[in-house]
Amino acid sequence: MDYILIFNGLGNQMSQYALYLSKKAKGQKVDYLCRNTDHNGIELERLFGIDCRTTFAKWCMKRIRRFIITHKTFLGLQHIRHYFLQKGYSFYDEAGKYNLHTTALEEGKGIRFLHGGWHRQDYFSNVFDEVRKTYTFPPFTDARNIEIAKVAKAPNAVAIHIRKGDYMSKNLINFFGAVCSDAYYQNALSEIESRIADPHFYVFSNDVAEARRILGNRHATFVDWNKKKDSWQDMALMSQFHHIIIANSTFSWWAAWLGDADNKHVIRPPFFVHNDPSSDIFPETWQMVDNK
Repeated sequence: MDYILIFNGLGNQMSQYALYLSKKAKGQKVDYLCRNTDHNGIELERLFGIDCRTTFAKWCMKRIRRFIITHKTFLGLQHIRHYFLQKGYSFYDEAGKYNLHTTALEEGKGIRFLHGGWHRQDYFSNVFDEVRKTYTFPPFTDARNIEIAKVAKAPNAVAIHIRKGDYMSKNLINFFGAVCSDAYYQNALSEIESRIADPHFYVFSNDVAEARRILGNRHATFVDWNKKKDSWQDMALMSQFHHIIIANSTFSWWAAWLGDADNKHVIRPPFFVHNDPSSDIFPETWQMVDNK
């Protein structure tokens, strides 16, 4: 039986749960275990009503907590792995390699834990409709978000996601941060401007000052009010646009994938991970723009 670990930010959680839905639809024995203290914690239950307190999850977390208390150590991936291996369970790790792992699509033998992002749509290609139905966001209540949602489908409305912030940290800049360079965004903006008359850019970013620099004097609205536990509304808003420039981020990946997929123009970077062609996690219909 497989247990999918659900962790990290909202985009990651959505990819991980989508894999669960796929394996369940195939008749495989599968469950999931939610554990996350990053970003805004586990958001699947709050936003989509997904139960993140399964019977096995309660059982497993009770024993992991006991392991922590006994060994007086912090709960990290290495400790979870150690505990599982002690019990004779297997542990399949994507290990930051975002090529397609067909092993994850197969049913494991015995008890196996799957740790990874699982960001390609290949992982849930058999349940596209179910995934779209599952990821129905709550309605907007803030007047500013309601207004953005109204104009999102205008012919010249373009969403753009500029993720800097955490991506520019010492640990991530050479892995994620170097992908969406200034050249990428300028190339993407030029591509949109060659297609659309008088585009109006709606900018979603975790570094608004940097986003303003990149946009320059272009006609733009900076959506900078959805903070912390309301940040999901940025994803929900971006999903409403027919034109979207995404970052190498699962947050805007899901924004682009959801919504009216048949009538959407998506511009995406060449890689998910810097200089790693195998990390091309993007659907073939999305337009690649160079980052040089």
